[in-house]
Amino acid sequence: MKLQDPKNETQRMLKTLPAHADWDDLMYQIYVRKKNAAGLRDSAAGRVVTSPQIRRSLRVGVGAPATPRKLVRSRRAAYESGESATLTMDQLAKAIRRR
Repeated sequence: MKLQDPKNETQRMLKTLPAHADWDDLMYQIYVRKKNAAGLRDSAAGRVVTSPQIRRSLRVGVGAPATPRKLVRSRRAAYESGESATLTMDQLAKAIRRR
């Protein structure tokens, strides 16, 4: 998918929104488009994480029970200590490489 000029892309979005759309609808469309573009750039640059790598990082194997409580607790503890509540692709890749 070719990335278009933001001005032209915004005009295209406006045409596709329903007549009763509000500012939040437009902002959501812009947000989703921006995240998609960032993902495409990461993919083109080779910054991808495979499903097996993600499973290893979460220590969830095929048939093994998932432990969402541990994940929630670790993310809550990280958040409360002032860390970011989410991981960037680079942080996730580093965490996977360390294991």
